[in-house]
Amino acid sequence: MLAVANLLLAAAILAVGWPSLRAEFHRVPAEVTVSAVQSGAAIGEDELGEALPALEAATASSTAARQDLAFMLLASLGGASPEQRAERAARAAQELRAYLAEVPGDARGWAALGQAELIAGQPVAARDALKLSILTSPWSPELVLWRCELGVDLYAALDTEARELLQEQFQTAAERSPRALAQRMQQKNAVVLARVMLAQSPEALLRFEQGLGR
Repeated sequence: MLAVANLLLAAAILAVGWPSLRAEFHRVPAEVTVSAVQSGAAIGEDELGEALPALEAATASSTAARQDLAFMLLASLGGASPEQRAERAARAAQELRAYLAEVPGDARGWAALGQAELIAGQPVAARDALKLSILTSPWSPELVLWRCELGVDLYAALDTEARELLQEQFQTAAERSPRALAQRMQQKNAVVLARVMLAQSPEALLRFEQGLGR
């Protein structure tokens, strides 16, 4: 009886763990590309073509694979045609919405959804995703600068709540990383807008101006 019980227990454990094992098996061919994307690297068409089928197969049994797939699609936009950019961004947004339905507390996922929706031509959806990213984790060092840049791109679509939240992001960025914020705003030709965002915090505005002068 003990042997039978142990066999049944082993079978139950295997049944519970099988979807995860299957997902990891499918992900193996894409691991190098996923690691590159996680480190912030862009990827080319060859890398995308090799990794895409593996991650698509893994999404059937892995929520995390949906996030990996979305980030990989976004990382491939640099060399894509306008049509490919729109199509891949829309697919990334679809995968991120499915992922965030299961993991709603992932502020990075919400920021990525905002970026994907913006590129896909959905500014209102992008604005709402940006707001949720900020509300989920307002002071995340990894995300503040990214959200400032995204907010600049979305500024025309922002409502009052979103602009207030974005002001706080700019103030945090100016206090923590004034030079990095200044560089990114210069790259986006958004120095004047940054000053508007910082106008209610003289100290943060001063740090930003000092960052511009370095």
